[in-house]
Amino acid sequence: MIVCAIDGRFPQKRRVEKFIDDVVNHFFPKDLKKNVLIITNMRTNLGDDAGQCCNAGVVQLDSSVMKSAQVISVELSRNMVDYDDQEHYPYSIKEIVATLAHELVHAKQYIRGELTAKQYRWAEEYNVKHSDMPWEIEAYGMEDELVDLYW
Repeated sequence: MIVCAIDGRFPQKRRVEKFIDDVVNHFFPKDLKKNVLIITNMRTNLGDDAGQCCNAGVVQLDSSVMKSAQVISVELSRNMVDYDDQEHYPYSIKEIVATLAHELVHAKQYIRGELTAKQYRWAEEYNVKHSDMPWEIEAYGMEDELVDLYW
């Protein structure tokens, strides 16, 4: 079972929730045998990043729905920071949703075991450029398709 939760002030929050559900169902049309909790948070800014996705691993939950789950955290930035003039510029809803699509591809990769901490260490060890990492190529390649399909 995959449960999606959203936290923070989102523009068009209900539409964003539906987008998340649609993308997750795109990747996982059938129920999983394991429990997964995807938590999506909106932050004022994430520094240089428009979004981040991390795998918190399996966590014991105090819930009647599930006792333990793989927890995936997706963080989205409301603003882009311009370090030259120290200003914050808001992302458009379309930019936020494209970033969300990108990060949900990473969530899929974590859930399916296609992306692991070991792969990150390998990429750092061999100085692989961020945009050349296989998981980033897939995420960048799918974000527009997912937005076109479900937004």
